[in-house]
Amino acid sequence: MSWRARWAALAVVLLPVFLISIDVTVLSISLPGISQDLHPSANELLWIVDSYSFVLACLLILMGKFGDSFGRLRLLIWGSVIFGAASVMSGFSTSAVMLIIGRALQGFGGATLMPSTLGIIRHIFQKRSERRLALALWSAAFSSGSAIGPLLGGILIEVANWRYVFFINVPIVIAFVVLAKLFVPESDREESERIDLLSPVVLIASIFALVLSFKLLIEDFALWQVGLLVVGAFGLALFWRRQYRVENPILDVDVVSEPTFRSATLINGIAYFITIGTLFFFPQYLMVVSGLSPIEAGLWALPMVVATILGALISPIFARRFRSNQLVALGLLTCGLGCLTVPLLVTVHFDPFFYFLCTFLIGLGIGFAEPLTNDTILSSAPDKEAGSVSAISETAYELGGALGTAVLGGVGMLAYRLSLSARESGLGVSDQVLAEAKQTIGSAAVLAEPGNSTNPDLAWTLAKASFVDGQNAAMYLAGLAAFAAAIIALRGMRAELHLKLQDKLGTKPPQKSPDLQ
Repeated sequence: MSWRARWAALAVVLLPVFLISIDVTVLSISLPGISQDLHPSANELLWIVDSYSFVLACLLILMGKFGDSFGRLRLLIWGSVIFGAASVMSGFSTSAVMLIIGRALQGFGGATLMPSTLGIIRHIFQKRSERRLALALWSAAFSSGSAIGPLLGGILIEVANWRYVFFINVPIVIAFVVLAKLFVPESDREESERIDLLSPVVLIASIFALVLSFKLLIEDFALWQVGLLVVGAFGLALFWRRQYRVENPILDVDVVSEPTFRSATLINGIAYFITIGTLFFFPQYLMVVSGLSPIEAGLWALPMVVATILGALISPIFARRFRSNQLVALGLLTCGLGCLTVPLLVTVHFDPFFYFLCTFLIGLGIGFAEPLTNDTILSSAPDKEAGSVSAISETAYELGGALGTAVLGGVGMLAYRLSLSARESGLGVSDQVLAEAKQTIGSAAVLAEPGNSTNPDLAWTLAKASFVDGQNAAMYLAGLAAFAAAIIALRGMRAELHLKLQDKLGTKPPQKSPDLQ
């Protein structure tokens, strides 16, 4: 392919990446409208948010294997059609259950798209310097899409309503299908072989058990919930063992067993754990605590977007002179610093400069690290297995995002409820009103209604302070996760292990790579 053809194909391939990452976070602004129209329970509302990422995470490895066997471009096109149809269904939802099903089908369509995009990039860009830049743009599209989601949601809600958050996907899908046929080449396929279908069933059941147990344990401790956690962990162990036994496993255990690949994949999961976890809180802080409009709250997502793009674009430049593991660790330390400054600088009284500083640091750090971890992952396998390998990475992304909502969101909401209980004496409300206020910061608006509190203004101020306490607890945990990921990068992403992996797989190591010097 010519230089222009390669970069034109990349521009087209980035469309579904951007679209899918937007859909992970766009609902953060839409939840109040959905609650008003569909009246979901608290548990249903949680699954409306998480069903998309959950299905996406569970099916990515299987779809990566399908793409390698049956053609990545073909899978991209069919997946886009499914994604568009599911978006229409979600937009016309008349109940919470219908919306959950629509979101799950969107996740199914999205699972066919993500590994295929990275596999096509691996196929198109054989020169490593070009591939690093392409991966930087891929990371920028993915991360910025997640951050732009709240802005797009705010605009669509103010102009129309929450249903258009889903309808907007349809013209983008149509444009992508047409452009993909024109500009994106089909990649080489592996020889068609029987795919083990029991493994993804075990994987889905195990991940579902783990995610559900995390959510339930945060709300209330019970032995059966611990049992569910054990069942999920046992299921993952069975899945791993099966990959050694079946003739055609969906997971290449030789690749995953290598410390460099495993570390880079784990770091990607932690990065998205932090991204989605923070985006669960920030829109609520801006709209409910600070009183900004949906569009204003969306605009305040831009500092994180710009920082993510900036970090993704400059990290390949530094990679020419420094080792990847050092640069990834630097990015994660920057992200962790941003997370830990939130409890110190972001209070009930919104300060634009401090909020900008914190979110900019978080975005810059994540954007700086991701292109290098993705390059390490894609360089670990031959071209024909790029889809399967990238699917493992994407599974880590999406599972990290689902756990970000479950763990950071759950810890934050638990801290919010405990903080509100500690302030009970100052609220001047009945037990029934207090129980309702403890559900979410949105439901705490009941405290400001006349007759529900002896001092409505004070009660509402205390509720907002409690939400900030919950947000702070989540940010402390996110910061610790970022620092832990930095240690993983320094210890796990070592150059000699990367060389050993490439030798084991029979791939030629790149010449004069700073990773191998």
